Amino acid sequence: MNKILMYNDSNEVKTFELALIRNSETIIPVSDQYYFFCLANGYALYNRSYSKKNTVNSIRPIIRKIANLRNLAETFAIGGKVTLPKDIRSIRIMYALPVFGQNIQYKYRLKGLSDQWSEWTDQNFVEYTNLESSSYNFEIKSSLNNEITSYPFSITPYWRETAWARFLFAVSIFLIVVALIIYQEKRLARHRRKLIEEQEEKLRQERLSSERKIMELQNEKLQSEIKSKSQQISNVAINVVRKNEILEEIRDELKQVKQEMGQQLPNIHYQKLLNSIERNVAGKEDWVLFEDNFNEVHEEFFKRLRMISPTISPSELRLAACLRMNLSTKEMAPALGISIRGVEIKRYRLRKKLGLELDANLVQYMMDI
Repeated sequence: MNKILMYNDSNEVKTFELALIRNSETIIPVSDQYYFFCLANGYALYNRSYSKKNTVNSIRPIIRKIANLRNLAETFAIGGKVTLPKDIRSIRIMYALPVFGQNIQYKYRLKGLSDQWSEWTDQNFVEYTNLESSSYNFEIKSSLNNEITSYPFSITPYWRETAWARFLFAVSIFLIVVALIIYQEKRLARHRRKLIEEQEEKLRQERLSSERKIMELQNEKLQSEIKSKSQQISNVAINVVRKNEILEEIRDELKQVKQEMGQQLPNIHYQKLLNSIERNVAGKEDWVLFEDNFNEVHEEFFKRLRMISPTISPSELRLAACLRMNLSTKEMAPALGISIRGVEIKRYRLRKKLGLELDANLVQYMMDI
């Protein structure tokens, strides 16, 4: 049967749209005031003392069950301020309004997650997933009145969700940011130093290149001057040789004339001419010019030679200069105003003063000084 009719003392009929268990229809009077109706899908409790109007206006929705959404068999307390375990982050909240025979709808909200009420729904449960560790207050009301039922609860935080963990995380982030800033500053400083060093190296290379070019120009100038001085020395040596050769020829001719003329050429005039010729063979002025030019080209050759052998004579210095210029014995004889034999004797004496062995190359020794 799908409905129950109840008659009171005044023969008034109340109709309850209830479906009792077929073939086992049972109504149990608990007292004169309360009756249990055994229904196919549960039971109903009827209180005769409340009117329908008073019941509807004052009754609130009730929280029937709080369950773990991942394991609905696991439920939690309803009364008081409930603290859920830290691993419970998805729950199902089941509710109801103990009013029979009404088309009831609900609105709800979870304060701490959202302050907005939901749309009206006739569903008698709501599910929340991925809740954070915090304090919440679940509120629900029905379409029959404005009475609100609250269910406060909180979720135990994981260690990483505690204030201490957040503080450590913030400090870690701060330290990482500071470390990154310091690292970046050091990297930029290294980069700047590298750029400065590269620029300094570039400037140094450019300076060295400029100095090399200047030195090359100076060397070219010096080589040109040396070449010019060498030419002058050669010219002086050649002039001395030629002059001496001419004077020797004149001396020989003078002696020949004296032999032929005898007393016709007075001895006083003959001796005067002969002395003048002898005096001008390898004259002092020619050698002063030769030494000055020679010293400029060969960087104080005579000074170093005197340091090696302090007893060296001026004529030996002239011989050393001729040797350094690589003149032959035949070329040196007229330049020095002596015979070839005299040149050989002077070479021997010079070798002895310098302490050279007989097999030592005297010309090479002079060039190396």
